[in-house]
Amino acid sequence: MDQKLSRPFFQSLLLVHYNKSTGCTGRDAGEQWPEKECLGATYQPRAGRISSGALPQAPVSINFLGVLLSRSVDEILGASNWAEETRHRVAQIARHRYSVVITGPPGSGKRFVADMLHGLSPRADRPFIPVDCSLLSENTFASQLFGHEPGAFAAAQGGTLGCFRAADGGTLFLGRVELLPLEFQPLLLDALKTRRITPLGGSKAVAIDVRLICSSLSDLQKEIQRRHLLPELYPQLDSVSLTIPPLADRAEDIELLARSFLATVAAEYGELPRRLGADAMRRLLSYSWPGNVAELRSALERAALMAERDLLTAADFSFLGEEENR
Repeated sequence: MDQKLSRPFFQSLLLVHYNKSTGCTGRDAGEQWPEKECLGATYQPRAGRISSGALPQAPVSINFLGVLLSRSVDEILGASNWAEETRHRVAQIARHRYSVVITGPPGSGKRFVADMLHGLSPRADRPFIPVDCSLLSENTFASQLFGHEPGAFAAAQGGTLGCFRAADGGTLFLGRVELLPLEFQPLLLDALKTRRITPLGGSKAVAIDVRLICSSLSDLQKEIQRRHLLPELYPQLDSVSLTIPPLADRAEDIELLARSFLATVAAEYGELPRRLGADAMRRLLSYSWPGNVAELRSALERAALMAERDLLTAADFSFLGEEENR
């Protein structure tokens, strides 16, 4: 019998960990999420974290090894117009196979939104494979994305699936796609147009069924103007666009996020949640948050762990801006 997984404001996200090498490792730099390794086609859940909220929305239930995990757009916390619109758009977009580009500054939650799009989609019970494009090199690009056959090159002791085949039936997430070297882009374009890939050293093309989600720090149209992105690749990446503004531009969301992060920290350490005093909240609202949501979470965790009282005050956040003042 399935177990219903309880959901406080923040709860565990089951990260996919593979047990056979595919040769691809992904990390969305700047998002401060745990690194994910794409290590095979049989997956087991491993705990990480996501945020969830309290808006009554119809959840999507995903069964992982007898544990029923419900996902809902109410996990996108906030009272701002952006948060409300994004909850609505994510619910609409997730149902379809559209490729999506998520643009926003570092630490704003692009990886989280990508996880939500996958978790609310019909592909939710299939792999979500993240790849950090900034880590791809000339020597590893083809092998990491398309896999290789044994003996394909000197160091190839065995074969690997590659990230496209590891994500078959699910979602491939290309983080920092604007950093994908120009010379590799025709290979990616061909794979996306034909929906087929040929492993390095192989002779037969393999059909793939992958939904593509990308993240970028910059507008991809501007990357085309700078000649950093092939114009013909853009339509394959960007059927739908989502933009995440800096946290400073949506201050209405800070209180909900802050209380949720405190609940998460308390749950992780087996303690009661700290409370935010009025002066502490004023300090959070007045700060510029150059690191966005990731910095807010880090600041609240630091304050909660260091404070000697249950009620946090502005003094508990005296470290904010230390780097700016140096």
